[in-house]
Amino acid sequence: MNSRAALALALSTVLCGLLLPFAPVLVNDPVLSWPKDPDRPESSLALLVPYRPLSLDVRLPCTTLRPARADTVVFASHRPDDAHGAARGLTVLAGAGTVRITSDGSGLYQGAAPAGDCALRIRANTTETVVELDGDRLTAAHRDPPQVSAFATALDPAAASGMSAVAHTDARFESSPALLKILLLATQVLLLGGCLFLLWRGDSRRRRRWLPRRPGWLDGVMLTVLGAWAVAGPMTDDDGFYAAMARAAADTGYVGNYYHWFNVTEAPFSLLQELLTPWVQLSQAPLWLRLPSLVAAFGTWLVLSRGVLPRLTEHQPRILTAAVLLCWLLPYGIGVRPEPWVALGLASVLALVLRALAHGRAFPLGVAVALAGLCAAITPSGLVAFTPFLGLARPLSRLLKARRGGLLVLACASTGLLAVFADTSLGAVLEATRVHGEIGPALAWHEEIVRYFFLLDEGSMGSFARRFPVLLALGLLLLLPVLRLRIRNRVSDTLPPLAAVAGPGIALAAGLGLLWLAPSKWTHHFGSLTALATVVTALVLAELPAALRLAGYTWRGGLALTAGSAVLVALAMAGPNTWYGYSQFGVDPKLPSILANPLLWLAIGLVLAWCWRDLLPAPRLILVLGLVTSLLLTAGTFALATWRLRDSWSMAKENFRHVLGQSCGMADEVSTLTYQRLTPQHSVPSPGGAPTPPPEEQPVWGTFGRLGGPGHEWFTGEVLTPWHPLPALGPGQDISVQLAGKLNGGNTASVHFGHQDKLLAEQTVTDVQDSPDWRETGLRPPPGATQVRVKLRDGTVGAGGWLATTAPRLRSAHPLLALLGPDRPVMIDWQLSLAFPCLRAARVSHGLTEAPEYVLVPRIRDRCKRYGAACLPFGVPGIAREEPQGGSFLPAHQAAAARPELPTRFAGLPERSRRMGDDWGALIRYDYPFGGHGYRLELRERLVAGWEWGWRQPIVPSLEKQREQYANN
Repeated sequence: MNSRAALALALSTVLCGLLLPFAPVLVNDPVLSWPKDPDRPESSLALLVPYRPLSLDVRLPCTTLRPARADTVVFASHRPDDAHGAARGLTVLAGAGTVRITSDGSGLYQGAAPAGDCALRIRANTTETVVELDGDRLTAAHRDPPQVSAFATALDPAAASGMSAVAHTDARFESSPALLKILLLATQVLLLGGCLFLLWRGDSRRRRRWLPRRPGWLDGVMLTVLGAWAVAGPMTDDDGFYAAMARAAADTGYVGNYYHWFNVTEAPFSLLQELLTPWVQLSQAPLWLRLPSLVAAFGTWLVLSRGVLPRLTEHQPRILTAAVLLCWLLPYGIGVRPEPWVALGLASVLALVLRALAHGRAFPLGVAVALAGLCAAITPSGLVAFTPFLGLARPLSRLLKARRGGLLVLACASTGLLAVFADTSLGAVLEATRVHGEIGPALAWHEEIVRYFFLLDEGSMGSFARRFPVLLALGLLLLLPVLRLRIRNRVSDTLPPLAAVAGPGIALAAGLGLLWLAPSKWTHHFGSLTALATVVTALVLAELPAALRLAGYTWRGGLALTAGSAVLVALAMAGPNTWYGYSQFGVDPKLPSILANPLLWLAIGLVLAWCWRDLLPAPRLILVLGLVTSLLLTAGTFALATWRLRDSWSMAKENFRHVLGQSCGMADEVSTLTYQRLTPQHSVPSPGGAPTPPPEEQPVWGTFGRLGGPGHEWFTGEVLTPWHPLPALGPGQDISVQLAGKLNGGNTASVHFGHQDKLLAEQTVTDVQDSPDWRETGLRPPPGATQVRVKLRDGTVGAGGWLATTAPRLRSAHPLLALLGPDRPVMIDWQLSLAFPCLRAARVSHGLTEAPEYVLVPRIRDRCKRYGAACLPFGVPGIAREEPQGGSFLPAHQAAAARPELPTRFAGLPERSRRMGDDWGALIRYDYPFGGHGYRLELRERLVAGWEWGWRQPIVPSLEKQREQYANN
């Protein structure tokens, strides 16, 4: 290898990679022109995201400033009756001879209405807002452009003739490489290829062919288990988020956040979503979206079993390695999140590094560095792909000195720059990073302890399945250097497997340290370390008894390690059996408490040690038994949940239906409900009531307030509603009653079905809740029934023992898809996105949000305020509709004049699940005061240098001010 040529090539590769972020790009510059017909302006939605345009130019003929009524809204950049919009947007009020203009919540101009034929102009850009009359400046203010969610006027079209507005929306992240950048990209690819070619040519030794092991039964077991988990396993925390981002990237040309952060780019960590975008366009079914992670998970197993274990030990613990890998992959490895791909990349980097050391070749090392650079462009935790170079730094340095290819190897890391800046710029990445940090979550490196708080929390991030592999790897990682030091002090060398695992152990420790740099501290980032943690855990467990003997541990040390192992397993089993979102359907939230008792595991270990007549194997026996128990409980949990949900929705049922081409996910099980009141045969006064009225106005009977006036309770007795005539029921119809109060402890409610005032059948309501909230139950009448009534029995003595009912109603169910259809734009909140593959998600592109007609949101009642953010009517906050979060659908939420929640039903959910509070979510209809197509959209482009971002105002100009305003409203 010519050293000068290699040096020149390496430096050119690095230099070209460093130039990519600064290369020019073509940025979209969408322009909205309102109205479509200048002679007949009509109000129109214009839902900008980010909320403030880059510039706004409003022109108003003076004739429009002389309306008959005072304070007439001549022009507004929001719904005219929206106080929140008025505090952020632009409003022009006129009447009674005066004109008043406000912008961004404060007065901009006030004066007499101009006479004659003239024009008022309002210009707002990144530096100032100016009011002009026929070119003469009336006033100016240094403030941000107003927010825009509509172009609205209260004038009729004829009176508004001549007014116009032009807005340049903020689509700064919709970019493509300019010609110069395309040339740089092509040059960079050629230079990288040249570096790898020189490394390949420089390996003078005979190149050995890599003959992979033939498939065996264990490979079949791994593929079967992982495949079954892809079908029936739970969703991960952000599956819906990542699926939505990849889907939306087809409309924007870049991977934005879609739901919040003002839809800024996910760069520099968007490589996986870019690759998933064409995959998502083919299908949005959960099984289809999980197939890539299934490939990555199984590929991780193949790389570890073929390329890593044979390099580290002659006696390969393949079964133990498979079990440990499954313990990691089941909770962390199947889904749409990027961690499975980082795990595969990390395993491949480790295998390539070991191969390079085994054969003394630099080419595998160059490929490993290039692959690590690509992993770093996937997610912040992708930096762990570089840890094998740290763990094996000493032998690698000797190899590079001998091969003289160090600079070429380092130059291969520029693949990361190529992946990140292929179609974006340094300015865009810096601005996106600023927005991410401003809004969060963004914790500092010294707050890494928060991740371990989550791991030991009672939520889904701290479930036993997530705890066990992490705690096991941490425990053995801490034990590894102790064993090596004790063995080295007693004998000349250590066990070969423990010596070989030292490098991966250092790499794992470095990987845990690199997680400190990730701005969010969720536990799913541990999944990136799957490959390293599996190798370290399996090899240390395999040699643990022998290592303890060589280290000189006696029965006292063995007993201490046995007790420590029991505590570790019990601590993991003390975690809840909770899984994210609707994956909790049909799942028992807690494990048997006995599993969290360390005495149980200690007793098991001691009994097994007594059987072996040796205490030193006991720690490994306890840990392996805990490992097997964790795997069985994890797999069994979802096998049982799938059986329990056989008549309702489950992930397994949806995926099986998808294979048969018959599934639209959870939408198949959700129905919208309509009601018809039943008129009683004769009027009977209600003997009581309830503390709060039902959601809709209707008659109420109850035991609250029966004696002693309002606020007192009728302690015991019965209430019987009058008979209501029952019409013939059709398909999808039943009888519905709403109940509130205590329905246990002696209180019961039943529905009577009769004919000609005679009782035919009595059906007891199975609801056993004790809650003042109103809840609904439906019953199917028996044949021959023509009448229905409700009977309440209050047998509870004491305060709070009341119960109440509404009159029975005829309830009709209609399929959700019949209402929404495949063409209506719908905002599907990220928690539900994966479960509704057939609905059309509202688009967010060109700095605009498409107005959703309906919104699907989860029903989570215990999370409400954040930065003063208001809750939706049923207590569900949504980052997609919060201003401090930069919610993409906040403008739509504010522009809607009404947001009624439509009644729905989730079919077939077992009563046990209903008692646990399981529900699919809620359906909200957005009613807008006017349409959203009253403007023209023109797409322009402008050439921008890669470092240039100052020509545009920041997306979040004053976040603290926004939070304060939002809290005060």
